[in-house]
Amino acid sequence: MAVFAFKCRVVSERFQVYSKPNELGVARLGIVVSKHVMPHAVDRNYCKRFVREVFRHEHEVLHGFDFVVRSRGGKIPLPATVRAELRELLLSALQECRRRDPTVDYG
Repeated sequence: MAVFAFKCRVVSERFQVYSKPNELGVARLGIVVSKHVMPHAVDRNYCKRFVREVFRHEHEVLHGFDFVVRSRGGKIPLPATVRAELRELLLSALQECRRRDPTVDYG
């Protein structure tokens, strides 16, 4: 996948966020939650729904980039705390990519 190959990522205790500029002008999201990290399907599905919800709220700010969010494990204990953590990771990944290539206009 091109987003992984671009090697622009930020990491926290619960998530890794990879990002890459796209030429579409819209933000796109991929989610990776492995059985090894979360063995129960209920937990994996909740994690994916949670990530999609946070992404929907930040969609306007993230335009012009592809993101892949990879879970690093554990249940999501306090949604408000984890929501803030994931929001900060998405914005940090956006800034990291912009810093890597400042000559490109991302919109």
